[in-house]
Amino acid sequence: MMTAIQDELAKVIEPLFKKIDKLSLKIDQIENKNKKLLTTREAARYLGVCEKTMRSYAKNGKYNFVRNGSHMKFKVSDLENK
Repeated sequence: MMTAIQDELAKVIEPLFKKIDKLSLKIDQIENKNKKLLTTREAARYLGVCEKTMRSYAKNGKYNFVRNGSHMKFKVSDLENK
């Protein structure tokens, strides 16, 4: 009995969690637009790619970046224009 109820709840709750994750990502994207520079992780998340791909894009010249010590930083405007 309890398992059937739990299964039904899981069917309802799981899509809600997915929607919450998407909304959270949208909020992060909006907040990131207000920052001057994004970290590699933030830029990758903004574009929907992994960090390794983001670093590859930067090294291959697809996106401009600035160095902050050993870290790459990206302008949101550069990410939006490509």
